[in-house]
Amino acid sequence: MSRVLSWSDLDYSVGITIRPSGFLKSAIYPAKKERKPVLKKLSGHVTSGEMCALMGPSGSGKSSLLSVLAGRLPRVGRIDGGGVAFNGTAPDKAFQRLCGFVFQDDLLMQALTVRETVEFAAKLRLPQELGDAARAEQVSSVLKQLSLEGAADTLIGSEKKRGVSGGERKRAAVAVELVARPPLLFMDEPTSGLDAATALLLVRALRGFAANGMLIISSIHQPRSNIFASFDSLCLLASGRTAYFGPASDAVRYFEANSGLTLPPLTNPANWLLDIVDAESK
Repeated sequence: MSRVLSWSDLDYSVGITIRPSGFLKSAIYPAKKERKPVLKKLSGHVTSGEMCALMGPSGSGKSSLLSVLAGRLPRVGRIDGGGVAFNGTAPDKAFQRLCGFVFQDDLLMQALTVRETVEFAAKLRLPQELGDAARAEQVSSVLKQLSLEGAADTLIGSEKKRGVSGGERKRAAVAVELVARPPLLFMDEPTSGLDAATALLLVRALRGFAANGMLIISSIHQPRSNIFASFDSLCLLASGRTAYFGPASDAVRYFEANSGLTLPPLTNPANWLLDIVDAESK
């Protein structure tokens, strides 16, 4: 079944409190509450089987857009116009059960091994009627797909107690979500803190899940060129607005045609695109 997640003319803001500066002013004048626009008139869509990258300079709104699309609005957040649709209708509670979300900072339990961590997630999220044997097979499968077999029996660990490497820990956090095979997967900068080889290994594994029909949307910061090439579509943001949305492979041609600039030889396309939108947003 083909699934489509779309957003149209999306306006999103957050509530902020402005307090007068200085001790006397803050004692005399009350704090003011205002709304700060974060996302402005954004539109786009992603279909099952695709990987979409959300890119932009710091503060461009990519993490906010990811949260809105996943239905994870903070208390201070509000959609002021437009909206998000899943298969043409507004997302409901059933939509949340179809989604996996990988945070930038994981909450893994340090006293468990990688295998125990994924098994715990499987027991919580997979149907009970699946059975122990089928559940264990699914755990082993996701560990293999994410190249975690060698670290499966190693503790997650912490700063005080040695455990898996940073790359293995990040992949374990991804495995916790993937073990339930969610139709939609949202990821907040999954390659941050990883070396280039480990980041590529993770993205290639995700590419395999997308090939099997999963819809994946990920915010990502300055990916290397072969990681950037792994994405089907690109949503490039600048100051909360869409600078580009479309096939990732067409982004360079689009900006060359509209900016008068040319991608220099041996230059990472992702870095070049970010430099352009960063300069234009200042």
